[in-house]
Amino acid sequence: MIEGFTKDYGVNRLVWFESGGSMEEAIRREKQIKKWNRQWKIGLIGRENPDWRDLALDFGFEPLKSRRIVKASGDWNRVGNGFPPPRE
Repeated sequence: MIEGFTKDYGVNRLVWFESGGSMEEAIRREKQIKKWNRQWKIGLIGRENPDWRDLALDFGFEPLKSRRIVKASGDWNRVGNGFPPPRE
């Protein structure tokens, strides 16, 4: 696994992505989304990928070790194994 955010936070699936017209546009959008609160980001993912399916599989990547996501106190938290997050 690559050093940095991915390894530090145990990221193991691609649940959302967005294409941009240029590198500059993509960087602007990334900076915009980084300012969002966690709930907004979860909403963005939920609208496009409600089952939190690993989209990397569509590009031919092998699945990585899964972790189950549960919602507690209005926030998503990783615990144990399994996926997707439960629907309310």
